[in-house]
Amino acid sequence: MKNIKNALLLKQLYQLKDLDYKYTDLSIITEDIDSSILPHSIDKINSMITSCTLCELCCSRDKVVLSFGDKNADIMFIGDKPNLAENSTGEIFGGMAGNMLTLMIEKVLKIPKQSVYISNILKCYPTDSREPKASEIDVCLEYTLKEIEIVKPKIIITLGVEAYNYLMSETKTIQDIRGKVIKQGSYLIVPTFHPSYLLKNPSLKKDTMSDLLKVKEIIYDKI
Repeated sequence: MKNIKNALLLKQLYQLKDLDYKYTDLSIITEDIDSSILPHSIDKINSMITSCTLCELCCSRDKVVLSFGDKNADIMFIGDKPNLAENSTGEIFGGMAGNMLTLMIEKVLKIPKQSVYISNILKCYPTDSREPKASEIDVCLEYTLKEIEIVKPKIIITLGVEAYNYLMSETKTIQDIRGKVIKQGSYLIVPTFHPSYLLKNPSLKKDTMSDLLKVKEIIYDKI
């Protein structure tokens, strides 16, 4: 929770500075982090995200794009960031990419979409689809990590290389990670292609199907 705590503290310091307060001691920012700063409730987390102003994306977004699905799901999908359409509607994985994700879940995994949990690392759209800044990722990632802690999925499917790299703080290529089963704490990570990438590269659907069938096999083994 360090990044979110620091962002909150910095926001308060800047507000004080605007009121002509002077400060020189920054030791408060390096104090031990209280992990209870974020509530252990998806609804309360969503409320915090909706009103979040901890990075500059709050100034450019139209709507915050919240997560969706079963709060006790065995399978969690994580993408990287909302697109322009999601910024307008506030609906995660809407449009054609959402339809593709629904097919991946319901036609390949053979489970209802409502039985999984779907999230993005970033909850706000970076204007003009620019690459998010490290500071924006750092703050928003804390929300996603808390979602993982609350949902307790058995498997996380990262959608696209950016989602994997943001989550794991790595710089892999999709060829490095796609289709692998990676142990991370109490859950497994299976990286695959982002649905929007599949729309542009339909020949890769068979690889994605292979990844999802691997997930299906793991889940049945764990039941």
